[in-house]
Amino acid sequence: MALSVEQIRKNMDRMYHDWDKALSENDAEALLKLYAKDAAIESPLIPHLLGKDEGVCQGHEQMRPFFEAVATRKPSLRQYYRTGYLTDGKNQIMFEYPCSAPRANKWISWKSSN
Repeated sequence: MALSVEQIRKNMDRMYHDWDKALSENDAEALLKLYAKDAAIESPLIPHLLGKDEGVCQGHEQMRPFFEAVATRKPSLRQYYRTGYLTDGKNQIMFEYPCSAPRANKWISWKSSN
């Protein structure tokens, strides 16, 4: 059964707010729950925080240490330069996560498998 446009919008709103809440609370497990077990996350912070050669973590086992490292290194005061998110209105959402530099390119892109 296909989701209604309204249900898709609600799911995207939930994802956007749940991700920000989990990051605010330094909750690596809550962040992981927002991703499929085989999902990938790409970030320029991954090589810096985890000492990896590439900026990709594949699956929960690789993503968990990244989210835990972010929690320990995240500034206590987060500044938002943009709010809200971009979407295709179907199954993709992209939003900026708070960072210290307004020109930094820090975006989260998420695509539902549904």
